[in-house]
Amino acid sequence: MLPEEAQLEALRDQVVGGFLTGSRGVRYYLRDLLGEGGQGWVYKANYDEPDGMWVVVKLLRPDSVNPEALRRFQREAEVLRMMGMQPTPCPHVVRFYDHGITRFHVGEGASARVLDLPFTVLEYVDGITLADVIDGSPGKGLSVGRVRRILRQVVRALETVHAHRIVHRDLKPSNILLMSQSRQEVVKVTDFGLVKLVDLKMNQTTAFAGATLGYAPPEQYEHGNERVSEQSDVFSLAAILFECLAGRAAFPYADGDPPLRVITQIIMGARPSLADCANNLSLELQGQDDLIQRLDRAITQGLQPDPSNRQPTCRAFWSEVEPVLHGGERRTVKLSGIGLNRAEVSGVLDRRQSHPDNSSLTDAPTRLGHGPRLIVLSDALSQLGLRSALFGGDGTVLAVGPEGLYRWSQRSWSVLPTPPGLFMPDVRAMIRTPDGCSLLMGDHGMVVTLFPDGRPVWWPLRQPDLRVFGAWMDRPDEAFLVGENTAGGGFFLHLSRQRESEIQRIDTPTVLRAIQRTAGGKLIVCGDGGALFLWQSSILEPMAWERTGHLRAMAARPNDGLAIVGSGGHALHISPSMRVWIEPVQTTRDLTAVTMGFDGALWAVGEEGRVLRHDGTTWVRVSPSTPIPARLIGVGATSSGVLVLGDDGLVVGVQ
Repeated sequence: MLPEEAQLEALRDQVVGGFLTGSRGVRYYLRDLLGEGGQGWVYKANYDEPDGMWVVVKLLRPDSVNPEALRRFQREAEVLRMMGMQPTPCPHVVRFYDHGITRFHVGEGASARVLDLPFTVLEYVDGITLADVIDGSPGKGLSVGRVRRILRQVVRALETVHAHRIVHRDLKPSNILLMSQSRQEVVKVTDFGLVKLVDLKMNQTTAFAGATLGYAPPEQYEHGNERVSEQSDVFSLAAILFECLAGRAAFPYADGDPPLRVITQIIMGARPSLADCANNLSLELQGQDDLIQRLDRAITQGLQPDPSNRQPTCRAFWSEVEPVLHGGERRTVKLSGIGLNRAEVSGVLDRRQSHPDNSSLTDAPTRLGHGPRLIVLSDALSQLGLRSALFGGDGTVLAVGPEGLYRWSQRSWSVLPTPPGLFMPDVRAMIRTPDGCSLLMGDHGMVVTLFPDGRPVWWPLRQPDLRVFGAWMDRPDEAFLVGENTAGGGFFLHLSRQRESEIQRIDTPTVLRAIQRTAGGKLIVCGDGGALFLWQSSILEPMAWERTGHLRAMAARPNDGLAIVGSGGHALHISPSMRVWIEPVQTTRDLTAVTMGFDGALWAVGEEGRVLRHDGTTWVRVSPSTPIPARLIGVGATSSGVLVLGDDGLVVGVQ
């Protein structure tokens, strides 16, 4: 007979692929295990049909079932249903769909038993969590404007729950879901009032007495939970606010830390202070001592061990905090105006007013007069129409356009001989091969290796319906290609230069633009309409993110992840664990190229002369002394810094 834990794991995995039957005979087809906790399993499921709309099914674990837990689970389901049936339901509360009990048969022979397990069906939110956002910038606080917009919506959700005399009791960043609607970040709070067992389990670490260490107040660990009230959620809200601004937990703990040590720190230790981690704060707060002190006062009160000493409600707490955050936003706009002309400042303000909740639209350049400078090294040349470029560590550039090949060296351009048989208008892009040659690609399935002596060697890709936009090579004779099918959609193709018969092609509904391998060996593909895939086991597996902007270019990150940029100022961070989230960007212009410098810094360029540097949390715009009208198509690292290239041949150095 399997041990109990092994039986539970087997049951958890076996239900995937099956279905549960809910109210009115509706079936919920379980697809993927999204997560699990001490009390339940969470699945992604289809509603009523094997290909029906996505929902979330939360199933109570067998080892968490007892009469009291069942009563609470049922009661909370009724409350969630009631909240959804209100004349004006809160849009920031995850929607309730169904609740029921399903029967499972576990074990065999004499050990066989029947389990009746309750389940709840909720809205599926296609996005990431606030925890993902915070983890994406460890040790760095989020922008003031983004924190205000997110937590304002969280407070709205909590007000709705508290109006029904329900205390969340498990408010934390991983229970705050972030999705996108019309380019705006929308919050959905989940796990409202789900049953948390109150018997103390001293061997637990992160979930102790049904609460999450570092976010739950002391009264949640008391027998009977008699002092748990709305002020318990005030404590959690204050802890989350601190973490968002400081980039670290209010009451940090490590795996294996005794729960009582953490609880003792919460009860008897000093309250966390933003002033003590000033270097971690976003640029808007750094040096703003008056704002930091006001925020610290509100957070300190909200984190008091005795609930009677906290703000009486989440609204009262927020009423103290939101004006301060607004002050930080206003100061950001004011600081951003330094060195800008009137038209540029007006454009920044207009964009902020027309997109009040767009986390990608932060502010105009915040470091004018400081940090990197843009220096024009070569004036533009008319009608070049450059499409792609390779940057050498010695500061040279090899560029390609519909009229030919060009080399930039010692601050001047020269025209290179056209390789024999190569029709230059067909060339769309090029990359450097592992053996130091150049790989040119483009229309009619053209893939050509160009050797240093100018000799071209064609690859055996005879598929004229393909337009190749991007490639990745692990070996000189093997390539992964992506691009456009002229009949519609896109393609991914694995090709060997020596073996035409081994071509592997996958057609996709959207055009693919770029492909990049991480330092950890993961092969990522991106393209139009938000297309983002992981190539694994000969399959393109979709990677979810919350928007549909066109993704144009990728570069390795110093931490083994990837940076991706695209239309409308979209910038994605892919972590080594393949988590995806949107990063704040100080532009709304299309971004066309991205690279990592020799010092590990990330750079991106785009339309209307946009140049941005990643400061660890945000893509910060670097402003030139005079506007750059060019469409920038390339950025590359050199031994002395970074070079930027325009489609008209303009070359700009970054110092």
